[in-house]
This record gives sequence, C-alpha cells and structure tokens, in this order.
Amino acid sequence: DDRAAVLEGGELREGAAIADEKFQAAPPISEYPLPQVPKVTSWSANFNVFSAFPPLADENTGLIAGHPRAASYMALGCVVDSAMHSLGLYDSLRITRNQMWYLLSTFQAGYSSENTYHNATHATDMTQMCVCMAKSMLARNPHVIGDLELFALILAAASHDLQHPGVDNKFLVRTEQEIAIRFNDRSVLENHHAQNGWALIALSL
Repeated sequence: DDRAAVLEGGELREGAAIADEKFQAAPPISEYPLPQVPKVTSWSANFNVFSAFPPLADENTGLIAGHPRAASYMALGCVVDSAMHSLGLYDSLRITRNQMWYLLSTFQAGYSSENTYHNATHATDMTQMCVCMAKSMLARNPHVIGDLELFALILAAASHDLQHPGVDNKFLVRTEQEIAIRFNDRSVLENHHAQNGWALIALSL
C-alpha cells in the first residue's frame, strides 16, 4: 500500500497516544541541569540551531547526542526553557519547569526523525525566530502583547508541525487518508497539527 509506506505504521498517531507511549514517567528536570541558550531572544546573537548546543544537536531529531539523558535532553526544550526564563514567563504565569519539560518532551516525540524538513530542528528554529520577533515588538511597545499571548505564541511555534508525515495536503486528500476525511479535506495538516498540540497541552499543563 503506497499510503502505508508514506505514513509511519500506516497511520498517524494521536497526540494523547504519543504521551501515553513514551512519557508517562518523564524524568523531572531537577535531576539534571539545563544549558541556558545565550541571547536566545536576540537577533544579533546569530543563533544557529545546528550549533547552539555542545555537542551539536542532531539535524533531524534535535536531540543532543552524548548526554546521559539524550532522549529527553533536547534542543527544542532548551530553547523554550531559556526563552521562558528570559521573558519571565515561569514566574508571571506560575508554570513549573517540570510541567514544561514534560510538555516539550511530548512535543519532541511528535516530530519524526525520518522527516528531513518538518522535524524537531525546524520547530526549534521556528520557535527561536518567533521569540525574537516578539521581543523586538516588546522593545518598541511593552504593551503590544501580554505574557499569556506570548506563551501561546511559543507553544504554537514549538508544536506547529507536530506529526507531519512529510507529504502535503493535496497528497493526503487524493489518497483518501483518514485524517483528510476527518477534517473534510480542509486544511488537513493545519488542523491535524493543532489537534495534536492541544491534546498534549491538555495532558501536560
């Protein structure tokens, strides 16, 4: 079946299933230190998602190799954690780092290492760019966006391509994939990413 060859196991997993399968007992963040990403909110830092972490993050998965907890020690998590600290969102929104790390672990699991573009590294890069844009706007007008909206922007960027199968909406519709039918052939992937993101957020926060 050509469709089954494109989609992992012949189907796309739901957000809740990702969390249930891999991260029921995510290690608490307090067990190991997180590297803070210098100037993650600054355009002038010349941030490079492939070289921002020692040792280099895998270009497909975003996982940082060589760490004893490499499966949970992620570029995506480090960027978001650094941004949350820099922007004061942990304190203002009363969100714990353990909650965020669990959520970001499930986000990371939702990106396929087989996808050469829409993977966790792309999500990390997009998230850092959105943080920089928001910080730039805030520098001009401190009231242009509130903390809750800023947090929503970060989560949206980090999860915007969750469970991307590596094909486009037209392919999914023409091959009558289940998710295309579910969303009535309209904005199939966009609805699918949003659905998975919301499911994981509901489980984590």
